[in-house]
Amino acid sequence: MPNNLVFNKVAEQLRTQLYAYNINSNQAEALTVDNSGNLLVSGAVDIGNTVTVTGTVDVGNTVTVTGTLDVGNTVTVTGTVNVGNTVTVTGAVDVGNTVTVTGTVDVGNTVTVTGTLDVGNTVTVTGTVNSITEGTLFTTDNITQTTGTGMNFVLQEDISQQKIYSYYIKNNDAVNAVTVALQISPTSNSSYFINDAAGFVTVAPNTATVLTAQYYLQYTRLYYDTGDNTANLEAYYNASV
Repeated sequence: MPNNLVFNKVAEQLRTQLYAYNINSNQAEALTVDNSGNLLVSGAVDIGNTVTVTGTVDVGNTVTVTGTLDVGNTVTVTGTVNVGNTVTVTGAVDVGNTVTVTGTVDVGNTVTVTGTLDVGNTVTVTGTVNSITEGTLFTTDNITQTTGTGMNFVLQEDISQQKIYSYYIKNNDAVNAVTVALQISPTSNSSYFINDAAGFVTVAPNTATVLTAQYYLQYTRLYYDTGDNTANLEAYYNASV
């Protein structure tokens, strides 16, 4: 009550109630803590500059962001971020500059972003990202050659980002064979291309073959020679990332 002196002079028995001003309701409201004494935050957390974690951020089950998580500058984690189950973001994650993780990001189950994940500059992970990836990225290219005679080069590809690749060649001519070869080069300059180790391969009429490189260089292309006959073949390039 106002104007009453505090007669209890034992510090351990003194108690006080903390209030914060709510700008939406224009009223003072009591601050709330959980059973462990942690301050509860039910609104938005806006970090204007830097969050630095040198130890461990451990979320036992779920992180759910239904609005916007806006970090103005930098998040640096030198320890471990461990999310036991699920991270779900239905709004936007906007990192203005850099996210740097030098330890480990371990998500036990699922990361789902139904809004926008926008990283303005760089994401750097020098530790480990544990995840399960389903499926494989697949690249394809093809050409149908039904005109011209003699030799030509088709389907030149940059295979520097491919784990495995091959060329499928189908000779649609009913009478004449066609000669093919897989060629490789360290540059895109035509004068650098040489035949791969398999050399020239003859594809009989109405048959097909597959060529795969035995040596690895950045570029590949398909060489073919129909002699004096008009070309009548199909070629396909397939690769997985």
